[in-house]
Amino acid sequence: MNTIELKATYGTAFHNHVVGPGEGGLRAAYELGREAVGRGLSLLDLAEVHHEALWSEICLENADVEAVLRAGGEFFLESLSAYEMVRRGFEEANQTALLQRSRLDMLRQLSDFLADTSLASDSVGSLEEILRLIAEQARELIGARLCVVSLTDDGMPLTASSYSAGQSDETRELDAKKLSAVASLPHAPEARITAALSSLDGKELGSLELFDKEEGDFTAVDRATLAHVSQMASAAVERLRLHTPGTPETDRREGST
Repeated sequence: MNTIELKATYGTAFHNHVVGPGEGGLRAAYELGREAVGRGLSLLDLAEVHHEALWSEICLENADVEAVLRAGGEFFLESLSAYEMVRRGFEEANQTALLQRSRLDMLRQLSDFLADTSLASDSVGSLEEILRLIAEQARELIGARLCVVSLTDDGMPLTASSYSAGQSDETRELDAKKLSAVASLPHAPEARITAALSSLDGKELGSLELFDKEEGDFTAVDRATLAHVSQMASAAVERLRLHTPGTPETDRREGST
């Protein structure tokens, strides 16, 4: 449908709506808008078509100009709704694409960081530093206000946390062991998602927990992302322990040689 064809169809549908306004006429306007979108006609094309149809009705003998203008406003707005839906669709698609690119970039950065750091460092305190950075990256990646990483498998629990800017002092002072009871606090995190840290043989190493999404609620994508991060974190912890003297993994490896 080109502009000339649309003018004829639009003019007829608009005239019918002026003569007998109602839902039928508005449905016709919406379908004309959809057809115009599908044919690649611009908003300016549609505005030109509407202007001509409106002027034709106003120029008719004994036309009720006020009624024509009122019907014209309804008809034109309904035809524009198809364009609005397309605009929103493009906007949502762009936002989704930007979000996915951001997540992929963060995952690549986290993966590279964990792979490099877990194999390169065997200094005292390096495991604590790894946990702190895991907590920080996971919190920023998913957009949570608080992230806690805990290792509980070897009798010497380690915990690291990361807080977003502006987190209340009351929440900042929470001990990791008290996190299961934070719901009673006035400024308690409103939601939590968690993923286990596990060794290759299935042994539980600890957990990775996120509290209180900064915008909205935690989604299925957030849970899948956290699961992916927990797998990389588990691998990094195991590799680092294998290269750190005095850990159970190092002792077992040396005892088998």
